[in-house]
Amino acid sequence: MHNWNDLIYCLALAEYKTMNAAAKALRTNATTVSRHVNNLSEIYQNPIFIKDGQEWRPTELGQQLVEIAKKTKINIDEIEADTSPLPTGALRIYCELRVMQAFFSRHWRSALRADPKINIHLSMNPSSLAFGEVDLSFTCKAPTEGRLIRKKIATTEYAVFASKAHVSNLEGWIELIDVPGQIFDQSFLRDQFDAAPRISLQGLNMALRAIQELPYIAMLPRPLANQSDDLCELPNSPVFIDSVWVSFHESRKNDPLIKSVFKWLDTIN
Repeated sequence: MHNWNDLIYCLALAEYKTMNAAAKALRTNATTVSRHVNNLSEIYQNPIFIKDGQEWRPTELGQQLVEIAKKTKINIDEIEADTSPLPTGALRIYCELRVMQAFFSRHWRSALRADPKINIHLSMNPSSLAFGEVDLSFTCKAPTEGRLIRKKIATTEYAVFASKAHVSNLEGWIELIDVPGQIFDQSFLRDQFDAAPRISLQGLNMALRAIQELPYIAMLPRPLANQSDDLCELPNSPVFIDSVWVSFHESRKNDPLIKSVFKWLDTIN
């Protein structure tokens, strides 16, 4: 192998399927991805990837190189983890909006106190664990990206809430909008009024504020809604159970930063 960087681009294209997606994960451009993949094809005098519709898939030779790239990356990451100092510095976390508002925001204090030397950087922009864009991922569903270690750490109960001041003269309902694959059933609210939602929005805090001020109902996490004395849960409200998953790349299993997070999670469960 003449250039380890070529293998990185090969691995990215195999996992993300398109030049643009691989380029985004590696924070470069599609031309650069194509150049590195073509370098491998020229070295071995055989195609490494072939076009399949809108996506690229590795040839038999390409798949062999992908497996080499995976093993090499894991070995490098493990060496770096084993030589890491005690937990300190920045912990980069991707957290879905719903998880951040319903779960993570309730544990700010304990997370920051768990290890004063670790700074937490939270982002809601989808990021890759496999390519080190973030260290941890908090999601509603178990991710399927790459070689990840996943653990279900909590559940959150959702129910239907309204303002105590408006509960006797409700006029409609608020729909929570989520990203594809994370939508939960809100048909009960539609059936209550036999009408479309008066407001559709993203963000639990916005929905909570809206029903505090307006005669509408919305599904909210019980821990979040119960913090507001002016809200009440509707009788016979259906209950939706949401999950919280934490994930990290398997190469980071010995990383002191990752271990410190799971030590903290054990204290809140």
